[in-house]
Amino acid sequence: EHLKEALKISPNKHQIYFALAENYMKQGDGERAFKILEKAVELTPQYETAKVNLAFLAAILSRHEVVQEMISVEIGAQNLAKIGNGYINSQQFDRAIELYSQASQKDLNNPEYHAVLAGLYLNQGFREEAIEEANKAKELDPENYGDKVDEFLQNVKAR
Repeated sequence: EHLKEALKISPNKHQIYFALAENYMKQGDGERAFKILEKAVELTPQYETAKVNLAFLAAILSRHEVVQEMISVEIGAQNLAKIGNGYINSQQFDRAIELYSQASQKDLNNPEYHAVLAGLYLNQGFREEAIEEANKAKELDPENYGDKVDEFLQNVKAR
């Protein structure tokens, strides 16, 4: 209720829309959250954070066409990964792979994207791709990913 009042006072403040949408999500009302985030995008169509938040929720709600519309503009690797996480949350792993692949192509030196891709590929039964991505993560950051990747590869071989 306080957020609705705040929105009346400051109808152009994106943070209020985001907080209100988050509240609706916590209440299990994804549809109302979606409508609120759509309004935030309409408010300032070029505001990347609003588009990413809407795309993230659209991924969770399996509204792929909205995700495609929101990412048709140039958005950064970190935001592509965030939307990919929305697909992971809704167990749409093939779509998560698409977005994490795009993120890894935009930010070639981020081992996290390759590590997530390795897990996603393995989950989908693509062993060779999983091994390749895991090795890329290790190659990019052996200090933080070396042991994890070695353990991951042992598990892949044990399957």
